[in-house]
Amino acid sequence: VRPTRLIVWGGEIPPDIDWSRATDRFGPVPVVLVAGTRDSYLPAETLTQLGAVLALHGVRHTEVHFPGGHEIHAPTLLDLAGHRP
Repeated sequence: VRPTRLIVWGGEIPPDIDWSRATDRFGPVPVVLVAGTRDSYLPAETLTQLGAVLALHGVRHTEVHFPGGHEIHAPTLLDLAGHRP
């Protein structure tokens, strides 16, 4: 099974990752970084920094912000799953 994307919700990719090996693993799999605008565990600045690291290593990614904190936001989850009401 090959994933079509990796969703990182309210968390980070480990900072000690070996990018010399990881970049090939990400390959064509885009990363979606998701966090609430009031997430106290993953502030917007941290999400932006993570995006910059991914870009530096050539990993395609997008950032998704939703109104809320460190939680699963149902409308955002449904949107990512392709089930828009």
